[in-house]
Amino acid sequence: MNATEACIALNMLPTVGPVRLRKLLEVFNEPQQILAANVVSFVRSKELVTKLRTRFQTGNRLSILPAS
Repeated sequence: MNATEACIALNMLPTVGPVRLRKLLEVFNEPQQILAANVVSFVRSKELVTKLRTRFQTGNRLSILPAS
């Protein structure tokens, strides 16, 4: 999968918009690396850690999960 295809795949995810994609690219550098990343890599991502911390502080724990 090339970078364009990976960006398209990421943009099709309901929880990944252009702003989140840009922030993830700051951490992972290439869109293919985002798709190949494991959970540990995401937890180390500053953006995700900040979001989780904010959600837990406000008591809105379930909103970190994608809508089913």
